[in-house]
Amino acid sequence: MKLAITAGLICTALVAIAVGCGGDDDSATNTPGTPASVSATAGNSGTATATDEATPDDGGNGGDDDGDIAEYFRDLAARFEFSRQDSDAAVATFNTNLDAAATLDQQKQVINDFLDEMIQVFDDSILTMNGFSVPAIAEDPHFTFRDDIVEAKAISETLKGDLEDAETSEEAEAIINDFDAEVGALVDHAQAACRELQDIADGQNIDEDLECNAP
Repeated sequence: MKLAITAGLICTALVAIAVGCGGDDDSATNTPGTPASVSATAGNSGTATATDEATPDDGGNGGDDDGDIAEYFRDLAARFEFSRQDSDAAVATFNTNLDAAATLDQQKQVINDFLDEMIQVFDDSILTMNGFSVPAIAEDPHFTFRDDIVEAKAISETLKGDLEDAETSEEAEAIINDFDAEVGALVDHAQAACRELQDIADGQNIDEDLECNAP
Protein backbone atom coordinates (compact mmCIF):
# COMPACT_ATOMS: atom_id res chain seq x y z
CA MET A 1 0.00 0.00 0.00
CA LYS A 2 1.34 3.41 -0.98
CA LEU A 3 1.70 6.01 1.76
CA ALA A 4 1.82 8.92 -0.70
CA ILE A 5 -1.42 10.65 0.32
CA THR A 6 -0.93 10.15 4.04
CA ALA A 7 2.76 11.05 3.88
CA GLY A 8 1.79 14.25 2.10
CA LEU A 9 0.33 15.40 5.41
CA ILE A 10 3.87 15.55 6.77
CA CYS A 11 4.96 17.81 3.91
CA THR A 12 1.99 20.11 4.28
CA ALA A 13 2.40 20.52 8.02
CA LEU A 14 6.17 20.90 8.27
CA VAL A 15 6.49 23.21 5.29
CA ALA A 16 3.71 25.41 6.67
CA ILE A 17 5.88 25.93 9.74
CA ALA A 18 9.24 26.16 8.00
CA VAL A 19 8.39 28.80 5.43
CA GLY A 20 7.22 31.24 8.03
CA CYS A 21 10.13 30.89 10.41
CA GLY A 22 13.43 31.59 11.45
CA GLY A 23 21.89 24.95 15.69
CA ASP A 24 21.76 23.01 18.29
CA ASP A 25 19.45 22.34 21.18
CA ASP A 26 21.30 24.76 23.43
CA SER A 27 20.77 27.59 20.96
CA ALA A 28 17.15 26.60 20.59
CA THR A 29 16.40 27.19 24.26
CA ASN A 30 17.64 30.78 24.46
CA THR A 31 15.16 33.20 25.96
CA PRO A 32 14.91 36.94 25.38
CA GLY A 33 17.81 38.66 27.09
CA THR A 34 20.04 35.60 27.12
CA PRO A 35 23.32 36.11 25.22
CA ALA A 36 23.75 33.65 22.39
CA SER A 37 26.59 34.72 20.13
CA VAL A 38 26.34 32.69 16.98
CA SER A 39 27.60 32.58 13.45
CA ALA A 40 24.89 31.06 11.32
CA THR A 41 24.58 30.39 7.63
CA ALA A 42 21.21 30.69 6.01
CA GLY A 43 21.05 27.05 5.00
CA ASN A 44 21.62 25.18 1.78
CA SER A 45 20.11 27.84 -0.47
CA GLY A 46 21.35 31.05 1.16
CA THR A 47 24.50 32.82 2.19
CA ALA A 48 23.27 35.30 4.76
CA THR A 49 24.96 35.29 8.15
CA ALA A 50 23.87 36.32 11.62
CA THR A 51 26.46 37.13 14.25
CA ASP A 52 24.63 39.39 16.70
CA GLU A 53 23.52 38.28 20.13
CA ALA A 54 19.97 37.02 20.46
CA THR A 55 19.17 39.83 22.88
CA PRO A 56 16.09 41.91 22.15
CA ASP A 57 16.65 45.63 21.64
CA ASP A 58 15.08 47.65 24.43
CA GLY A 59 15.65 50.89 22.58
CA GLY A 60 18.84 51.73 24.45
CA ASN A 61 20.99 51.06 21.39
CA GLY A 62 18.53 52.30 18.81
CA GLY A 63 16.15 49.35 18.85
CA ASP A 64 13.17 51.62 18.29
CA ASP A 65 14.81 53.39 15.36
CA ASP A 66 12.99 52.84 12.07
CA GLY A 67 16.24 51.89 10.35
CA ASP A 68 16.97 49.11 12.84
CA ILE A 69 13.42 47.78 12.65
CA ALA A 70 13.55 47.85 8.86
CA GLU A 71 16.83 45.94 8.90
CA TYR A 72 15.36 43.35 11.26
CA PHE A 73 12.37 42.72 9.01
CA ARG A 74 14.55 42.66 5.90
CA ASP A 75 16.73 39.97 7.49
CA LEU A 76 13.66 38.08 8.74
CA ALA A 77 12.06 38.06 5.29
CA ALA A 78 15.35 36.79 3.84
CA ARG A 79 15.46 33.99 6.43
CA PHE A 80 11.91 33.01 5.57
CA GLU A 81 12.78 32.91 1.87
CA PHE A 82 15.85 30.72 2.50
CA SER A 83 13.66 28.32 4.49
CA ARG A 84 11.07 28.36 1.73
CA GLN A 85 13.63 27.46 -0.92
CA ASP A 86 15.13 24.66 1.16
CA SER A 87 11.66 23.31 2.00
CA ASP A 88 10.58 23.37 -1.65
CA ALA A 89 13.69 21.43 -2.61
CA ALA A 90 13.04 18.87 0.13
CA VAL A 91 9.42 18.41 -0.98
CA ALA A 92 10.42 17.98 -4.63
CA THR A 93 12.91 15.27 -3.71
CA PHE A 94 10.36 13.64 -1.41
CA ASN A 95 7.68 13.48 -4.10
CA THR A 96 10.06 12.02 -6.69
CA ASN A 97 11.52 9.40 -4.36
CA LEU A 98 8.22 8.39 -2.78
CA ASP A 99 6.69 7.81 -6.20
CA ALA A 100 9.56 5.44 -7.02
CA ALA A 101 9.44 3.59 -3.68
CA ALA A 102 7.80 0.19 -4.06
CA THR A 103 8.07 -1.38 -0.60
CA LEU A 104 7.10 -0.17 2.85
CA ASP A 105 10.73 -0.03 3.91
CA GLN A 106 11.59 2.10 0.89
CA GLN A 107 8.68 4.43 1.58
CA LYS A 108 9.69 4.76 5.22
CA GLN A 109 13.24 5.60 4.16
CA VAL A 110 11.99 8.35 1.84
CA ILE A 111 9.92 9.84 4.67
CA ASN A 112 12.88 9.55 7.04
CA ASP A 113 15.16 11.35 4.58
CA PHE A 114 12.59 14.13 4.18
CA LEU A 115 12.32 14.54 7.92
CA ASP A 116 16.11 14.77 8.16
CA GLU A 117 16.08 17.57 5.59
CA MET A 118 13.32 19.44 7.39
CA ILE A 119 15.07 19.06 10.74
CA GLN A 120 18.09 20.74 9.12
CA VAL A 121 15.84 23.55 7.86
CA PHE A 122 14.51 23.98 11.39
CA ASP A 123 18.03 23.97 12.82
CA ASP A 124 19.14 26.68 10.39
CA SER A 125 16.08 28.77 11.20
CA ILE A 126 16.43 28.41 14.96
CA LEU A 127 20.07 29.38 14.90
CA THR A 128 19.50 32.34 12.61
CA MET A 129 16.54 33.64 14.61
CA ASN A 130 18.63 33.38 17.76
CA GLY A 131 21.25 35.51 16.03
CA PHE A 132 18.95 38.46 15.39
CA SER A 133 18.94 41.60 17.51
CA VAL A 134 15.19 41.75 17.97
CA PRO A 135 13.43 45.13 18.30
CA ALA A 136 11.35 45.32 21.47
CA ILE A 137 8.14 45.75 19.48
CA ALA A 138 8.68 42.39 17.74
CA GLU A 139 10.09 40.43 20.68
CA ASP A 140 7.01 38.40 21.67
CA PRO A 141 6.01 37.04 18.24
CA HIS A 142 9.65 36.55 17.23
CA PHE A 143 10.42 34.24 20.14
CA THR A 144 6.99 32.61 19.98
CA PHE A 145 7.71 31.62 16.39
CA ARG A 146 11.22 30.48 17.29
CA ASP A 147 9.84 28.27 20.05
CA ASP A 148 7.31 26.75 17.65
CA ILE A 149 10.18 25.85 15.32
CA VAL A 150 11.96 24.19 18.23
CA GLU A 151 8.81 22.15 18.90
CA ALA A 152 8.45 21.26 15.21
CA LYS A 153 11.99 19.92 15.22
CA ALA A 154 11.30 17.85 18.34
CA ILE A 155 8.12 16.23 17.04
CA SER A 156 9.81 15.54 13.70
CA GLU A 157 12.55 13.65 15.53
CA THR A 158 9.89 11.71 17.46
CA LEU A 159 8.09 10.88 14.21
CA LYS A 160 11.30 9.44 12.77
CA GLY A 161 11.55 6.98 15.66
CA ASP A 162 7.87 6.08 15.57
CA LEU A 163 7.92 5.34 11.84
CA GLU A 164 11.02 3.22 12.20
CA ASP A 165 9.03 0.90 14.46
CA ALA A 166 6.03 0.63 12.09
CA GLU A 167 5.80 -2.88 10.60
CA THR A 168 2.81 -2.37 8.28
CA SER A 169 1.45 0.39 6.06
CA GLU A 170 -1.58 0.61 8.34
CA GLU A 171 0.65 1.22 11.36
CA ALA A 172 2.63 3.85 9.46
CA GLU A 173 -0.56 5.60 8.33
CA ALA A 174 -1.90 5.66 11.89
CA ILE A 175 1.36 7.19 13.14
CA ILE A 176 1.30 9.85 10.43
CA ASN A 177 -2.35 10.67 11.12
CA ASP A 178 -1.58 11.08 14.83
CA PHE A 179 1.32 13.34 13.91
CA ASP A 180 -0.92 15.42 11.67
CA ALA A 181 -3.42 15.92 14.48
CA GLU A 182 -0.65 16.97 16.87
CA VAL A 183 1.12 19.32 14.51
CA GLY A 184 -2.03 21.09 13.29
CA ALA A 185 -2.33 23.26 16.38
CA LEU A 186 1.38 24.05 16.20
CA VAL A 187 1.06 25.22 12.59
CA ASP A 188 -1.83 27.52 13.55
CA HIS A 189 0.13 28.91 16.50
CA ALA A 190 3.25 29.56 14.43
CA GLN A 191 1.34 31.20 11.61
CA ALA A 192 -0.49 33.47 14.08
CA ALA A 193 2.91 34.67 15.30
CA CYS A 194 4.01 35.18 11.69
CA ARG A 195 0.93 37.30 11.00
CA GLU A 196 1.60 39.32 14.15
CA LEU A 197 5.10 40.04 12.87
CA GLN A 198 3.63 41.06 9.52
CA ASP A 199 1.18 43.39 11.27
CA ILE A 200 4.07 45.03 13.12
CA ALA A 201 5.99 45.53 9.88
CA ASP A 202 2.91 46.98 8.20
CA GLY A 203 2.30 49.28 11.18
CA GLN A 204 5.85 50.58 10.86
CA ASN A 205 5.38 51.17 7.11
CA ILE A 206 8.04 48.55 6.36
CA ASP A 207 7.57 47.04 2.91
CA GLU A 208 8.45 43.41 3.60
CA ASP A 209 6.13 40.48 2.83
CA LEU A 210 6.68 37.56 5.20
CA GLU A 211 4.16 35.50 3.19
CA CYS A 212 2.39 34.15 6.26
CA ASN A 213 -0.53 31.78 5.76
CA ALA A 214 -3.99 33.31 6.02
CA PRO A 215 -6.02 32.32 9.11
